[in-house]
Amino acid sequence: MNCDQRRELLPLYVAGGLEPGDEAELRRHLASGCVTCAANLAEADATFASISLSLDPVIPPPDLKKRVMARVTSAPAVAAAKPRLTAEQEPISIKLFRYFIPTAIAACLAVVITHFVLTRQFEPVRMREQASREMLSAQNLQIQNLAGQLTQHEQVIEALRSKNLKLVELDGKKLQPGATARVVMEPNSAKCALITCGVNQLAAGKTYELWFITVDGKRVPAGTFNVDASGEAMLNTKMPDNVGRVQFAAVTDEPMGGVPQPTGQVQFLGSIE
Repeated sequence: MNCDQRRELLPLYVAGGLEPGDEAELRRHLASGCVTCAANLAEADATFASISLSLDPVIPPPDLKKRVMARVTSAPAVAAAKPRLTAEQEPISIKLFRYFIPTAIAACLAVVITHFVLTRQFEPVRMREQASREMLSAQNLQIQNLAGQLTQHEQVIEALRSKNLKLVELDGKKLQPGATARVVMEPNSAKCALITCGVNQLAAGKTYELWFITVDGKRVPAGTFNVDASGEAMLNTKMPDNVGRVQFAAVTDEPMGGVPQPTGQVQFLGSIE
């Protein structure tokens, strides 16, 4: 039995009119998580629920209440007990009532149970989809970070090919004696890069900031960076324009985001001249 054939059985399934074998097979298929049949079941549920809404309302005649009240007040105080009708003697309306009401109740219960089963069935799927989306987002962020690092490495390698390359060693013996920090400069293009190794990681809310200091004492910010677990970092930047002759390069610890003028301790210092 395919899904198109099952779709034809779903109205009878909702109304509780299927043969036990067909009902059991259809219930097993719905519990397997078939999205197509779940959507068809929802459509059948909506159709079944809207049947009563499609009937035109009947407006009682104006004098109905008077006639009913008159019949009630004129009835004897104690009515004679009527003999109970046998099944063969019951009117067709009572027989239909006896048949359809339990069937409708059973159908409603089946809809509720099916909805509960499908909800429990699809809940792990939704959770797995959410976890997959979060994992994909984290992987995309990691790819972007790696692409940025690759670009930085390529720029440093390009600078290292220059014949006019200049290497400036920054001294960190006072606060970070086991670390190294070097500025690689290409004077003709003003491009430069800071490369570190073994530098201490800072506390949350703090970052390292690179400065160029001119001969007349101006401190020009050149970018912020944070190191990884190995103390390694790479910062691509450029020598400042129109500030005069640069004499020193320094690294300080500053609030996250950097500051226009240094406020923290000098972690590394080196002479460019």
